[in-house]
Formats: sequence, structure tokens, C-alpha cells
Amino acid sequence: MIRITNSALAAGAAVIAVALLAGIAVATELPVKGDASQGYKTYLAYCFICHGSNGEGNGPYATKLETAPKDLTDTGYFSSKTDYEIFEVISKGGMAFNKSFHMKPQGFRLATENIADLVAFIRFLNGRGTMTKSDIAAFTGKELFRFYCSSCHGAKGKGDGPLSRYLPLVPVSLSKKEVISKLTNEDLYKIIANGATTNVASAQNFMPSWGATLTRAQISGLIAYIRGSLAK
Repeated sequence: MIRITNSALAAGAAVIAVALLAGIAVATELPVKGDASQGYKTYLAYCFICHGSNGEGNGPYATKLETAPKDLTDTGYFSSKTDYEIFEVISKGGMAFNKSFHMKPQGFRLATENIADLVAFIRFLNGRGTMTKSDIAAFTGKELFRFYCSSCHGAKGKGDGPLSRYLPLVPVSLSKKEVISKLTNEDLYKIIANGATTNVASAQNFMPSWGATLTRAQISGLIAYIRGSLAK
């Protein structure tokens, strides 16, 4: 008969405890280091519709939700959260943590690196991360369109972006030359900078203003891309 002493049991328990603690330590670290400027691009494509262009929870779709989107600039709230906790909520969705079901799991369509980048961008919104204006200023008109506009207007500007199916109206097709040719550059600038200029309330709710986010030069780059590459 093999006899196991109390000291052996204690030693075994200590080994298991150390292994478990080591596992926990690993699990609380992000698998990769995120980049805030890359996270900003992903945020605009997947998150701004609810959380808003500045992360304040006031996106164009926010008023349609039963539960208000989280204000990502809430430093008090996020200071108590680890990067890993934020990563997990983005990856697994709100329901996995008894939060809003409107917060869909993104792990099935975003790579680990993309989610880590989003975490870095959220930290930037909290004042804990870094991202310079040059990171945004360097974007081309095509990139700006992809990050800010394609989620609703579609990659080719046809009004068929992935978020368009959730809107109560069809986004304007920017690929129709007969539509764009009737608008001056100043008309387009005002629409992009100030939001929808129509009296239709639903359009005003869903065409956000980008004047506080983009410079005039960036909006001009967007207009040039729309005219030169989409409205043919």
C-alpha cells in the first residue's frame, strides 16, 4: 500500500496553487500589444454607430437602443477595468457578462490583434493611451472613406454598407454621378462636416457630423475621393 503523508499532500497542493496562479496571471494579460491608431480605424468601422465618433455613447443608432451604449470616455469606470476585461467584453459580447445584448460579440469577425487595438484606442479615450494627430492626418481620402463612411455607404459608395440593413432609411448612393454632380464641393463639405441637411428627421439622426473630428483638408480629401473614384 502506498501511503501519502500530509507533507506530500501539502506540497502537491502548493504546486497546483502555483500553477493555477500562473494561469490566472497569463489570462489577465492581452495576447498582443494593441495600437491605438489602428484601433481607431477598427472603431470607426464597427463601433461608432452606437458609441459615437468620440466614444461618448451618443452614436447615430444609440437612441434606438433600449440600453444606452457605454460612454467609453468614462475614466472613472474604465480605471477599474483591466485591459483583459475590456478585451473579453469586446470579444464575447455584453450578454456573456450580464450586460446589454446590443453589445454583440466581435470575436467571431475580428482578429485578436484588432480587438487588442480597440482596447488601446479605448485607453486613449480614457487619457491613458497615446495617439497623435498625425496618425489621423496621414490617412488618404480613400482610407478616410473606408474608416468613416463605408460602414453605411458601402465600400463602393452604393449605400449598401454592412450597417445599412439596420437603418430605417437607405444611405445615399455616392456612386451615382448624376446625384453628386448636382452638389458643389461646398455642399458636400457642409453635409460631411455638419451632418444631414435635409428636413427628414430620420436622416438627421443617422448622418453624423464629422466637422469636429476631421479637418477641412481631410474632408476635402474625402470629397476628392468621392468625385474621382466613386461617382463615375
